[in-house]
Amino acid sequence: MEPSPQPGSFSLKHQRYEKILFVSAATNLNTHALDFACYLSNLTHSRLTGLFIADTESVPDGKTAALHAAVAAEYSDTAPAAYDAIYTEKNGIAFKEACTSREANCELITRQGAPEEEVVHLSRFADMIITDADISFTNEPTVLPSKFMRDIMEQAECPVITAPFHFEGVNELVFCYDGTPSSMYAIRQFTYLLPELKDMDATVVMVLSPGERPGADTAYLDAGCIPTILIIISTHCRMSARGAACWTTCCRNRARLL
Repeated sequence: MEPSPQPGSFSLKHQRYEKILFVSAATNLNTHALDFACYLSNLTHSRLTGLFIADTESVPDGKTAALHAAVAAEYSDTAPAAYDAIYTEKNGIAFKEACTSREANCELITRQGAPEEEVVHLSRFADMIITDADISFTNEPTVLPSKFMRDIMEQAECPVITAPFHFEGVNELVFCYDGTPSSMYAIRQFTYLLPELKDMDATVVMVLSPGERPGADTAYLDAGCIPTILIIISTHCRMSARGAACWTTCCRNRARLL
């Protein structure tokens, strides 16, 4: 029998992640991203906190404008100022119902204001953030990842995971490694965040220019927390990672695609 901890002391042996922050525009709930967030919440036995943000400082994007038109058609006697509130309430109900059906422990937080500031502020109290790559609050050309997502990856004070567009489960891990310390740091952080995936097959992909040789440190990749297969491809080749989950894990000032 293990001795009980002494007063004033603590042990990291049984510590688990407790709070996953799922970020969404209040009027645009991405159900694919939510499905992925519920999966990780159940996998890690963590509480899933939905952060729904209503941007009050930017010009509405095209999706929001379309939603306003839909609300106007359905609620002809409703003032335009109430459109966002209607969809925020509907999406909040959908979020809770989705979590309940997936047996994920959840809570919902709604905020108004500047989205980046809200997310960065709450990230210091979260263990990880999950959101979709195309999340946006402004009427700007769609690029992946969106400007909002890029800003969050650079400024968040906890790891960030980008949800895949379609998700049916994780059966393989594919890591991209470019030989830099930050890419190895990101891979290592992934294994710390999700030790439940430690027994899955993992592939490390390194892309080199024609004639370039991999560094000697690639020999150490097999010594990590998960078994790995190293694939080295030239820039004139193409790779298909069929069945692999696409992850982006970021820590403050350290961002790499996994």
